[in-house]
Amino acid sequence: MQDPNRFDNGNIYNMDSHYKRRHRSGGGCGGCMSVVFILILAVLIFLGIARYNYISPMELLRYYAEELHLTEYYESLKDYLPEDLRSLPGTDGSDKSRGDNASSQNGSDEPSAQKVHGSGASGKPSDSSENSDSSGSNGAISEDELKDRITNWLEGTGDITDESQSGYYCYNLLSDKEKGIYREILDAITHWKERDISTLDTDELNKIYNYVMADHPEIFYTNGVHYTQKSINNIVTSISVKGQYTMSQEEASQYQNAILPAVQTILASVPGYADGTTTDDFTKIKYLYDYIINSTDYEAGADENQNIISVFLNHRSVCNGYAKAMQYLSQFMGIPCLHVSGTAEGGPHAWNVIFMDGAWYQVDVTFGESNVSSGNTNASFINYAYLGLTDKEMYVNHTIDNTIPVPSCTATEDNYYIYTGTYFTDADIDTIGRMAEEAQMSGKNVIQFKVSDAYTMTSITDKLFNQHLIYNYLNNVNSCSYSMNVTQKTIVILF
Repeated sequence: MQDPNRFDNGNIYNMDSHYKRRHRSGGGCGGCMSVVFILILAVLIFLGIARYNYISPMELLRYYAEELHLTEYYESLKDYLPEDLRSLPGTDGSDKSRGDNASSQNGSDEPSAQKVHGSGASGKPSDSSENSDSSGSNGAISEDELKDRITNWLEGTGDITDESQSGYYCYNLLSDKEKGIYREILDAITHWKERDISTLDTDELNKIYNYVMADHPEIFYTNGVHYTQKSINNIVTSISVKGQYTMSQEEASQYQNAILPAVQTILASVPGYADGTTTDDFTKIKYLYDYIINSTDYEAGADENQNIISVFLNHRSVCNGYAKAMQYLSQFMGIPCLHVSGTAEGGPHAWNVIFMDGAWYQVDVTFGESNVSSGNTNASFINYAYLGLTDKEMYVNHTIDNTIPVPSCTATEDNYYIYTGTYFTDADIDTIGRMAEEAQMSGKNVIQFKVSDAYTMTSITDKLFNQHLIYNYLNNVNSCSYSMNVTQKTIVILF
């Protein structure tokens, strides 16, 4: 019979364990005892009760504060415990939550469980990032240094501190207390262990878990966390978590070792990152945009298509893999990048919001892979209609799910067409014609550009194709075709 408290539509599991309070009779103290002796005896009894019930002194103090309706005095009461007793564990280190004597709240032999689905997207950049590089000012990054950085990044071998996480967007949305919980969850997942966390609120746990996963696309080996509640008389006293892994630690390590050289090759080729030169963020992001599209085929049934393995190793993926690969590479270079989930054109979708050159921009790598057909000619090309958009432009056919706050995108300078000078506010046929002429001379057969409004779009297509002015700029071309993206006001010409 299925446990009525178990749900299978998400991925945080709860396992409740209960510790029954036991009573011991205590001896009285003679009136002649000194105050010091009474205090020592009280501490010993307190510690004895704590260890007898497999809980820490802090847990016991909190429990009795609640029982005696002194919860509001708990913070001041705990200050009377010496510092070394505050951190004292309840037992010799073994975890009693999974012991033979544990019982579930619902009275069945099986522990109750909940699964809460994790999802991602995210928030605001910090002023500094541990992973940020000032390429050019510090010179080139050597091959060995780059390899070491990627290894540490993939395996999470560095200390998980406030400083190490300060460059992550979601992390910076949290309060100091929540940041501590974030680091505890990240520590449990990346170090493959179970540990206590500093909250008793499962809703808070779920929220912060989502933030962790939204920030860290390099965690490809888990799809959730289990959590275990320890209780005394149905009062939760602590929660511990551990990852819900999709593969063994050995398998994850093998994937990490395989991903390393692939990522190293990509990053070593990014203009202005490892070569000691200086380029702006747009140039770096455009390179990554191009690389992911050129090296990856969109395939709905691809293996591991929800994570970076599908892009870096298998080269077949779906939107989630594209978006996480972009986030991983961008963040590694110190460029804040969010993984955004929602819908696009009626179906579930994922894309990115990236902080380029001082402003946030919408970027959809998946929509950058395009094909145009003309007669017997088919052309695959990179479509830049979704590189560097404002919210107004992106949300014409994209909708975010609001799981995590996403920053406003209003800047236009790093829109691909504005940046490259291929944005037209009038029907400048000569400039467009010369673009086609130069493309043909360099061996290309596709050009693309963006216009300001529908009237300009109609005027351009009328002159170029109805009036056949496009052939004034092309040699030995008898026919050509064009495709319009009305929502993004872009035109692609194939010749």
